[in-house]
Amino acid sequence: MPLALTASSGSLGLATSVGNAAVLRTANLAPGGSAEGTVTIRNTGTVAGALRATAANVRTSGGELAGSVAIELWDRTDPQRAALVYRGSLTGMQAVPLGNLAPQSGRVFRLRATVPATLDNRFQGSWVAFDLVWRAEAGAGASSPPACTRPLAAGDRRPPIVRLRLQSRSALRRGRPLTVWVRTDEPASGTVTAALTDGKRRLRLLGARGKRLRLRANRTVRLRIALGRRARSFVRSRLARRRAVGAVIAVSARDAAGNRRTVRGAIALGRLPRAALRAAQAEDFAICTPAASDRRPPALRVKLSGATSVARGRAPLLSVRADEKARATLTATFSYGKRSVRITRPKPRRLQLQANRTRRVRLSLGKRWAAIARREARRGRTLTLRVWVTARDLAGNSRRARATLRWRPRRR
Repeated sequence: MPLALTASSGSLGLATSVGNAAVLRTANLAPGGSAEGTVTIRNTGTVAGALRATAANVRTSGGELAGSVAIELWDRTDPQRAALVYRGSLTGMQAVPLGNLAPQSGRVFRLRATVPATLDNRFQGSWVAFDLVWRAEAGAGASSPPACTRPLAAGDRRPPIVRLRLQSRSALRRGRPLTVWVRTDEPASGTVTAALTDGKRRLRLLGARGKRLRLRANRTVRLRIALGRRARSFVRSRLARRRAVGAVIAVSARDAAGNRRTVRGAIALGRLPRAALRAAQAEDFAICTPAASDRRPPALRVKLSGATSVARGRAPLLSVRADEKARATLTATFSYGKRSVRITRPKPRRLQLQANRTRRVRLSLGKRWAAIARREARRGRTLTLRVWVTARDLAGNSRRARATLRWRPRRR
């Protein structure tokens, strides 16, 4: 793929790590496949400039192929805070703002081209080529790219219409796989998440993990989500106590232009509040990452309660709250007497935090540590549980907080 460089007036100079060679070149790419290439753009001048990227001189053997190939441009200057600055078609990639390029500095970009999985045999043997033009304008009042940029193909700003239908409640009652029918009005790719809830507790269905759909226009796709051993036990225990239980399934479909729509469906055994069904399905993260200008880590509050529960070998209550959407990872240590042991796999190990909402979970340490806690408590030793929570926001900023729970025996 040819690479063209242009610069405006002023003491600006642009250099590329690949020279005039192609950033991205591939052949025999099947539907659903992708290829990528990396390039470094440097400002060799003495003044800063506003950097923009444009796909120009698009050439193709088939007129429809240029509008079908999906293009992604990532800013990977900081690999830990990679930012998606463009996602869309070749025809829509016009003067994409990439922020300010300081003098004597460089930026690393990764270009990815993906062939939609919905292409048929009409496109066999077709090819497409284009020039990637980088332009830097001095004194243009350059600013950072938007926090979450998702350019769409020209004229296509409508997300696909998704229809979701679930099987009857008998499958959930008997612990059989749940059947889901999905239908869209245009070709799209989809992901599925599912969870069980009783209004207080939420259990994610691992049978839906990694499920990806290839949806054709106006065609129904059937999907079966198996209930694991824990899920079947969850349903049986609630029904034995005459408590309501429900299943929530969410399907997120995205078309070739990047438009996304998420549809949720639910089935319940007994009377379960709608609010509980909505809260059971965690919101998905944004499809792109905010710009690296966000350097502030999330404010984090962590609290542990239930010291008596630890002494009895039960799960204590962990409360976590952040001021912005983030993902949290948990680690823990358990001390008794003069010994301190690290708990490598507390359950849950990862949490999704919503902005200014407190997430409360029961922290399970495992059967082994529960037995040790009961034994040491009978011996009259002090038990100490420490939990570290590391929260990382969408920009990659992280903050770590600790909560300590200590149980001391009563003095006689």
